[in-house]
Amino acid sequence: MSNKVHFGVKNAYIFPLTETVDPDTGVVTSSYGSPVKWPGSVSIDLQAQGSQENFYADDSIYYVVSNTNYYQGDFESADVPATIKAAIYGDILDDNDAVVEIQEAATKYFAFAFETSGDVGGHRTVFYKCSATRPNAGGSTKTDSSSPQTQTVTITAIGRADEVNLNGNACHLIQASLNEGDTGYSTFFNAPYTPTVTST
Repeated sequence: MSNKVHFGVKNAYIFPLTETVDPDTGVVTSSYGSPVKWPGSVSIDLQAQGSQENFYADDSIYYVVSNTNYYQGDFESADVPATIKAAIYGDILDDNDAVVEIQEAATKYFAFAFETSGDVGGHRTVFYKCSATRPNAGGSTKTDSSSPQTQTVTITAIGRADEVNLNGNACHLIQASLNEGDTGYSTFFNAPYTPTVTST
């Protein structure tokens, strides 16, 4: 049964993405590394970015074409741990466990998965190809309230480069989600969910 409302966020994970291009055919193959947990989820808000075009006929809107090109928004967490920085920003962990940012590093793509709660159970979502900005560096003095300072990154999720056949159509995956009790829900954070569609 689907949730009517969603609230909260927890269990954030990333999966490093590798895209391999066949030199002869140009076909792209996507593969993912082991999950890396991103603890301390505070909030997430990814907004669909796209376009809508109206076709007019008979003196009215006759047909509407709406496309989602990508998602973009902020993920706020208690901290961006060293394991995440190494996986998606290319930071280096030295022998003393210092996190070293280098100018030559290139931001890497990754899948991003997280869980929200609902009125009838959990809801898990994965975005298949994401990039993230670096969090700002800073701080402020301690006051009577002692409120923790969080870190925020902007995540952009686009369609995966390889094509997946769904119902006889070549598709580029952007996101998928499952509700608690659905097949694949219990193993959702083991690897990015692989959609299956039985054509009739």
